[in-house]
This record gives sequence, structure tokens and C-alpha cells, in this order.
Amino acid sequence: SAIAIKKLTGGITNVLYLIKGLSIPKVLLRISGENTEHLIDREQELVTLVCLASIKVAPPLYGRFKNGLFYGFVEGITTTPEQLKDPIISQLIAEHLGYFHAKADVPGIPKVPILFDTIEKWLETAQNQQIPEIQRALDEID
Repeated sequence: SAIAIKKLTGGITNVLYLIKGLSIPKVLLRISGENTEHLIDREQELVTLVCLASIKVAPPLYGRFKNGLFYGFVEGITTTPEQLKDPIISQLIAEHLGYFHAKADVPGIPKVPILFDTIEKWLETAQNQQIPEIQRALDEID
């Protein structure tokens, strides 16, 4: 069968392509955005993806190259802000996140929250380097 490649939209720091027609199920090709290593610890991200895939809460990782990854595709839908305001939907999301976090007690995944440290790092990077991707994301918030 023919290989089909479709560019997916909506990403902030990456470009995603959905690839069908290979000997494995649907695959995502993710190309990291320029300078996004200032925002995202790509080594920790890789470790986390491999660990989560090992306990079946993330798709399998098929390959890595200098600025990107090949990994499995998970069918789903993108929730809208209106859907997130729905108490039933937000409760279901919270329950699933709780399940993933409870199951993710595996070596390689940080045991302490890193969200606020990450946000501080992003803000510092944005102020010091004025990386275009960061500036665009900050402009969207204003």
C-alpha cells in the first residue's frame, strides 16, 4: 500500500506529521522547533516517553534523530476550551491523569513536581533570549 503523510496542525513547539502505510501502525514524525531545547529538556522528555511507553500509558517510541522522534499515534480528539469547562469532561480528564500519574512510578520519571520550575525557566528564557517561538506564545497569552 502507498505511504501517506499528513501534516498535523495546532502544535506550538513542534511540527507533527502523521504517516500511514508503513509495516507498523500509524506513526507520528515529530520535528522539534528551532531553539525549543531552551524550553524543553529533550533528554528528560525522551526518558519520560520511553518509561511511559514501557508501562503502556504512552505510545511506543520507534526512533530518534537529532531534532525529533518517531513514535506511535494515539487516536483521539482535541478538546475545545468550552469542552474543558464541562464538569463531566474535566472530571474524566482528571481521573485519567490521576491514573497515569499513579501508574507512572517508574525509574527515570521525576518523583517531584517540575511544573513551576519549568515555567520559571521558560519565563527567564523568554526575558533573556527573546526566542521567536516563546515570544509568539507569550503574545497569544496577552
